Amino acid sequence: FFDQLPDAALIDAPAVGILLGLSPRSLGFIVEHGRLPPPRHEGGRRVWTVGTIRAYLAAGADAERRVGVLTLGGIIRRAQEVLGASRVDRMIAEARAGVAA
Repeated sequence: FFDQLPDAALIDAPAVGILLGLSPRSLGFIVEHGRLPPPRHEGGRRVWTVGTIRAYLAAGADAERRVGVLTLGGIIRRAQEVLGASRVDRMIAEARAGVAA
């Protein structure tokens, strides 16, 4: 059925989760971390175009290679929120200095 829909057709979060094999929480995670574009909100529902989901599926391995970088970026941002940006920046600088030594 998905293959027969036009790219402009809208599908909601539960359907996207099924197509991608993700729980609602995991779907939210990949959106939050930039792996999937954010949905539109229509009628109180989160929806994506079929074309967007097809592009995500086509990216496949490329998207998976980016996961580690994006996840690390999310971890660093969260640490900056909790610990303070200057403290996290110092920690990163110290770690880089230790690796370079």
